[in-house]
Amino acid sequence: MTNKLSLHFFLILAGVLFVFVTPANSQCTSDNTVPEMVGDCPPYDTILYTPAEGVCTVPVPFVLPTYTEDCNAMNLLGAGSTFFHSFLMGPGGGTLPPSASFGTDSLRLRGVSDGTAGSNSQNNFCFYVYCSGTLSFNYFARMTSGDDFPGDRARVMIENAVTGTSSVDVLTPGPGNSIVGTRTIAVTRGDRVCFEINSDNTNGVDTLTLSNLILEADGAPEPLFDGPQPGDILSCGTYYWLHGAFNCIGASDGCLGNILVRDTFNPVITGCPDDILVDLSPDECDYTASWTEPTAEDVCIYGPGFVGPFAPYAWVESTLGSYFATSSGTPSGLDAIFSHDATTLSITGSNNGRPFLPADASSQTYIPCNGTLNFHWEANILVPGTFRRDEAGYEINGGRVVLTTVPSGSSASGDISIPVLAGQTINFWVHSDNIAEETTLDITAFEFIPDPVTLVQTAGPASGDVLAPGHYVVEYTATGCCGEKKCTFNIDINANTILACKNINVSLDQNCQALITPDAVLTSACPGRAIVELSHYGHPIPNPVDSSYLGKTIIATVIDTLTGNTCWSNVLIEDKLAPEILCKIDTMSCAEFSRELSPAIVEDCSHYTVTLLDERIEKLECDPDFIKRIIRVWVSTDDHGNLSDTCAQEIFIERLKIDDVVPPLNVQLDCEVAFEEVDEFGNPHPNVTGIPTLNGENIWPNVDFLCNFVVTYSDYNLDEIRCVRKIMRTWTVREWWCNTELTRTYLQVIEVIDNKGPEIIHSAYDFKATTGHRSCEADVVLPPIEAKDACHNVLRIDVEYPGGILINQNGGPVKLPVGIDSVFYRLYDNCYNLTMDTLIVTVEDHTAPIAVCDRRTVVSINHSGYNWVPAEVFDDGSFDECHLHHFEVRRMDDNACGTTGPDDWGPEVGFCCDDVNQTIMVGLKVVDGHGNESICMILVEVQDKDMPLITCPPNITVDCRFPIDLNNLGTSFGRVVTAQADREPIVIDPSYWHYIDGHPQDGLASDNCPPLMREEIDSSGFNNCGLGVIKRWFIATDIQGNEARCCQYITVENHHPFDYSSIVFPEDLDTSGICDPAGLVPERLPAPYNYPTYSDDVCSLIGASFHDEVYSATVPGDPCFKIFRIWKIINWCDRDKYGNFIIFQDTQIIKVTNLIDPIIRTGCRDTTICSYDLNCRPLQISLGITATDDCTAANQLLYRYKVDFNSDGTIDLDRAGIGENVATGTWPLGHHIIKWEVEDRCGNTAKCSYNVNLLNCKSPTAYCLSDVAVGLVPMDLNGDGTPETKMVQVWASDIDAGSAHSCGYPVKLSFSRDTADKFRIYNCDSIGVRQVELWVTDINGNTSFCRTRIIVQDNPNLPPLCPNTFGSAQVSGLIKTEKGSEIQNVNVELVNASNIQSLTNYEGLYDFGKVKANVDYTILPQLNKDWLNGVSTADIVKIQKHILGVELFDSPYKMIAADVNNSKDITARDISEIRKLILGIQNSFSSNTSWKFVDELYNFGSIDQCLKENYPTQYNITNLSSDMKVNFVGVKIADVNESAKTRGLAGAAVRSSQTLDLHTDNVSLSKDQVYTFTVKSDNIHEFEGMQFTLEFIKDKVELVQVSGNDQFGFYPENFSLHQMNNGRVTFSWNGAAENGQDLFSITIKAKSSVDLSDVFFISSNVTPALAVYSGDDQDAMVKWTVRGASKPPFVLLQNEPNPWSNRTTLGMYIPENSTVNLSIYDANGKCLYVDARQMIKGYNEWTLDKSSVLLPGVYYYQVECAGSVQKKKMVIVE
Repeated sequence: MTNKLSLHFFLILAGVLFVFVTPANSQCTSDNTVPEMVGDCPPYDTILYTPAEGVCTVPVPFVLPTYTEDCNAMNLLGAGSTFFHSFLMGPGGGTLPPSASFGTDSLRLRGVSDGTAGSNSQNNFCFYVYCSGTLSFNYFARMTSGDDFPGDRARVMIENAVTGTSSVDVLTPGPGNSIVGTRTIAVTRGDRVCFEINSDNTNGVDTLTLSNLILEADGAPEPLFDGPQPGDILSCGTYYWLHGAFNCIGASDGCLGNILVRDTFNPVITGCPDDILVDLSPDECDYTASWTEPTAEDVCIYGPGFVGPFAPYAWVESTLGSYFATSSGTPSGLDAIFSHDATTLSITGSNNGRPFLPADASSQTYIPCNGTLNFHWEANILVPGTFRRDEAGYEINGGRVVLTTVPSGSSASGDISIPVLAGQTINFWVHSDNIAEETTLDITAFEFIPDPVTLVQTAGPASGDVLAPGHYVVEYTATGCCGEKKCTFNIDINANTILACKNINVSLDQNCQALITPDAVLTSACPGRAIVELSHYGHPIPNPVDSSYLGKTIIATVIDTLTGNTCWSNVLIEDKLAPEILCKIDTMSCAEFSRELSPAIVEDCSHYTVTLLDERIEKLECDPDFIKRIIRVWVSTDDHGNLSDTCAQEIFIERLKIDDVVPPLNVQLDCEVAFEEVDEFGNPHPNVTGIPTLNGENIWPNVDFLCNFVVTYSDYNLDEIRCVRKIMRTWTVREWWCNTELTRTYLQVIEVIDNKGPEIIHSAYDFKATTGHRSCEADVVLPPIEAKDACHNVLRIDVEYPGGILINQNGGPVKLPVGIDSVFYRLYDNCYNLTMDTLIVTVEDHTAPIAVCDRRTVVSINHSGYNWVPAEVFDDGSFDECHLHHFEVRRMDDNACGTTGPDDWGPEVGFCCDDVNQTIMVGLKVVDGHGNESICMILVEVQDKDMPLITCPPNITVDCRFPIDLNNLGTSFGRVVTAQADREPIVIDPSYWHYIDGHPQDGLASDNCPPLMREEIDSSGFNNCGLGVIKRWFIATDIQGNEARCCQYITVENHHPFDYSSIVFPEDLDTSGICDPAGLVPERLPAPYNYPTYSDDVCSLIGASFHDEVYSATVPGDPCFKIFRIWKIINWCDRDKYGNFIIFQDTQIIKVTNLIDPIIRTGCRDTTICSYDLNCRPLQISLGITATDDCTAANQLLYRYKVDFNSDGTIDLDRAGIGENVATGTWPLGHHIIKWEVEDRCGNTAKCSYNVNLLNCKSPTAYCLSDVAVGLVPMDLNGDGTPETKMVQVWASDIDAGSAHSCGYPVKLSFSRDTADKFRIYNCDSIGVRQVELWVTDINGNTSFCRTRIIVQDNPNLPPLCPNTFGSAQVSGLIKTEKGSEIQNVNVELVNASNIQSLTNYEGLYDFGKVKANVDYTILPQLNKDWLNGVSTADIVKIQKHILGVELFDSPYKMIAADVNNSKDITARDISEIRKLILGIQNSFSSNTSWKFVDELYNFGSIDQCLKENYPTQYNITNLSSDMKVNFVGVKIADVNESAKTRGLAGAAVRSSQTLDLHTDNVSLSKDQVYTFTVKSDNIHEFEGMQFTLEFIKDKVELVQVSGNDQFGFYPENFSLHQMNNGRVTFSWNGAAENGQDLFSITIKAKSSVDLSDVFFISSNVTPALAVYSGDDQDAMVKWTVRGASKPPFVLLQNEPNPWSNRTTLGMYIPENSTVNLSIYDANGKCLYVDARQMIKGYNEWTLDKSSVLLPGVYYYQVECAGSVQKKKMVIVE
């Protein structure tokens, strides 16, 4: 932000508006600008900080600018109206007459004429003085109407701003009525000058005319300042300052800003607690915090009086504000007085402003902080009088308080104590009305008392809080007057990190759930901060668990949320709750009882069985409601042996009442339905006709002896009468009850009718027909239809068509008219039931008319430039066999005659000027009554026979100084236009002497079609000096070639020839810092030292030349050199009277000195260079510096360097040369010093030196001994001669197998990166295998490490014996890839007498559990399936780059992966093996396994020789003595980019966002057609390889041949035809190809008519479809496009593999982005699986696993996409 005051700016301070302005129309003799500022304004915001604790002040640091003024004598009459002010005084009153201004010439003032006669009125015309100096003016006073001066006078009054006294000079001292005079008066800045015209309001009017009102300043403008000044001492707080200067008419410039002083160290905090560190014991879970709170105090104390932030210079007074206000037209006075020291502030109000114009004198500052302000005040009126409208008071942040509250008083005083806030303002003020008296305000006993320091806790827990383990930050903040201070300390509570878990059994609760809590699993520690995570075979499960995990053992992992420590526990989920059985006591009918077998309700979490223990049946004879009472006793047992209580079920069997039987109703059945099911007699079955019911239950055909109920029926057939057959069915119901048979019979009438017509089996399809060539009717054969009748035979078929009917004919030949014809088929059965079918035959007229038209014709453009021709003009006998309808015509070209795009067909066609001389192709369309069209073409020649007319611009003569552009003469001299509206006048500046011969206007060319104008300029008569005659030929040519022309003459003359006085030669030059004379050529020198200048060379051809004579220095101290430059100037367009050219000559002298040293810019710094050379040979170095000189070019400097090898003080190498700024050579390793000197051409020198460290930074090579066994040694710790324990000390060197640096550097061995960690101590607790790291560090700090195992053993023959706790030991481990991906389903075998196997889980872990100790074992991991997993053409690309040395493998594991054929080398044979696998030619590698596993701790040697090493693929355990964890690194053979899926089921591959586009062109093939198509790509250049399966529909085409483009390395081995019989060709290619070129071609033979786009598409069925994007390890997508094809169909491929066991893939080609629905059914049609996915256009895959369809068997899957549904069969095997 800038704080430079512009000419207009505003500052609001203490309620006063301060304005810097430049008065309007300000004038002075030589200047009209504000004072010129010398220097820059300080920053607007200046922030200062106290430098140290206890230092409470800081000085104002900045420097203020000064001001100068170019104009010392200013004419005040040009200052503007705001500079002056007028007011009326005296008892006579009247109206203030206006002044009359005559600009800067004079000003006339008039006396009052309308006041009270005989009473005096004074017109005062005043202004303020803004600069101390001399005021002078001329005046002329006169009286009007013959009146004289007595009683009327004019005078000038000067009121001194400092003393307040006035001096009066009467300008009309004597009698008379006119006077002329002059005055010169000394004035002081701030004075008020008033011209007074006194009038007695009788007779004449007194006038005073002023002229030459000049104010001449004594010197430079004197600055005014408010607020702190440079050097003032400031305490903390906020200060505003204002600085400016005025010229004599009030124009101002200046600066403003604020200063913020901050106390960096205040206040002071004592007793800040130290950091607290707590280590909790195992039985402690939290800590009660406690500390002593700190205290704070403020060391910067404010004393009484105006001190600190209230010091006198800290107050901003209204002095500058008054100046700014008056200069902007507010004459409020400039004589306010301020007096301020450490004890007293005095303010005297203004009294020289315009009377009754109120003015404030004020002094203001800011409150630094909250506190209390105390002061004593006293106010007085200096001249005897009263306060009246003059007041005094103070103001707090805008709230004004008047202290002089008694208007009639003249003196007042009092004491004030007020609270104040930080940032508020305190302002003492005196208000004046500029009438006579002046009020004073004195402030004494001033004191500011800040509020006490506050200390509060602003962060962290409080003392006494109970804290959990963790890190806490406690913060206290002390706030004082000038800032705040913070005290912080840390509390670190370290938790007990020990976690121990126990195995537990948990029973499900009554809700069949079990919640596993940390308390239940942990044996110790703090469960409050622990959480439990559950898993089952590596898969996370919810907590609580439910009954689905009953009987299973799950893993409970307890995690300490603070430390992250974990422990594991096995949790067996049990069911200890017995089943609960609830017997149902109720009544039920016989029918219900016969079906009810279960007892009641059983509730249990497990599977259970219900057992009937006892059943008692009691008959109820002759009971009208019940026939039996049954009591059953039940018990339930779940699978876990929990037995329920028994319960008794009591059941009453209701009697079936015969009178409640509901017989079936009479029924009428269609014959088609009636006999769908028949009884043994061939009659409709009761299931069709109805069955008697009782209580809603069917009671037939049951013979229910339990319920004593029997139902039978018999039929009587009445045969068929009039297509209706009736059957009388009699139902008989019998019940045995109370030793009695009850019988009821019911009659049911069954009618079988035939009221449906025959059923049409196959209808005729709608079709279209066309008319013949000689008739408007179509000859068609109506097809027959097929029909049957369910009950009788079909009797007859009639066919009705437009114009006739075929009786008893099922189709036949007919004639149909043009249009949509409906043909009705009528079918009758033996019962004359009618069925109708409709056939729609659309007869169309597709025969086009015959178009006949003229072959050529001619059209001429008319005078309007256009012509329209009707379509009929072009017809020459067109005809149609039916009838013609109309003609249409159109042009065959696009964008013709101002139209856009192709022409539309219409009744006429237009031709325009654009068509002249063209032959236009026109089409004539003949349209018949049915819209058939025929077109013929006509060639139309368009001609224009009108001649153009032309008129030229007038001839013109001009001076040669006129700017003539031969390439654009029309701008100045007119042009010829083709439209009258475009004609413009020709205007030439009169200063260029000129003559126009004719009307000054553009010329005009016209024609019916706008002619083409061209201009030919003949400048042969126009010389190089710009003089002569220019001829301008204007030619108008129309499109037909007709031409008209005219000529304009431009004459150029010189009226002011070039002469000697026009030349200004360069001045002499003294300079320095330049050593090359070439740097002083004219083009590098500024004016006026560079070139001669010419005041007029426009009409001259000036030549300027020079030559230099250079003289080098001969005496010390002389310039480096002198140049005598001799200039010569010639005007080639001017000669003397003898015909010779005039030459002007001058000599320029240039002197050059230089004493500046060169500067070394870069390169002179300590440098360390690392070498990784195995042989530690010397280094080839190149160390350069850059230097510059103010006059010598860098390549001309003399460079010298000296080298001190090994920094022994001896210079071993010294080289020097011009421009040789690079030190090169072969230097030994070590610490060296190089010294540089750079010398310029004038002998000045620069020097520097620096260290050069040449190091070998190759890391040392760490070699570990494998499996180092150490025995514990008995130790006598107390010196009694008997060993108490055993231990052994193992040094890092004990496991070293020859670690070294290739350069022989000494190395340090350690167990960690810390080189002091050199040994390990093991005791009885350490028995077993310990994995350790051996770190090797060379003298340069380079490190490497290897891993191995230390096997700690106990010698049982040496006492004391270690406790033997290893009867068994656990063997486990982790298998993962090099980049850390866990590998699932690896079969790990523990080989010994009885082999044990373990399968790695989802986390890559295997575990053999506890096995017998002290036995030898071998751990052998194996995984030999899923060969293609992670293998693609991308791996081939990387292997090929390695073979070619473009990109070497950086890991031994990648080397193992690339050695596919196990040959201990990587060659093209490995690539060939991989490509065969990708193409599906082979499904495994014959000489290798799918995966290899390497002991994780094995240390390879060099990468390039790793394949020759016998690296371990198994681990041998000798005499297992403790738990062992052996990890392996898995390597997927051929997967060098590590993209293999290592766990879980196959899912979506990670693909790049890039897509390789393959395309070919669509073609329609006929049967047996042989066709070859090529495949290209428009972005193949961005890819390094690709692979895919190209599918084709073998039922539609036969594959003949596949050929690759040899140019791009597309050879036969890049594709395979072994799947050709299955409709597949596999591709795998890598290399470089060009966009748009043929990649490969395929020859096919069509088996039927087919489009190419319907036959071929890309899939991943055999070879996954992917591309290798350049520079991207991820696979990209492959897109197949058949250009020109309609929307492709949806294609579903057979799943692969099929049959399948673990997972399979469904390939499908999606025609557009859409939702795909998949359903899977079993062989019985039951739907087992439904899912939907969003898929994109192109080839997609859907992968299924056995979790989708659980059991082996035959299944059908259905896929629905884009309205198409396709089904296929698949088989799942074990």
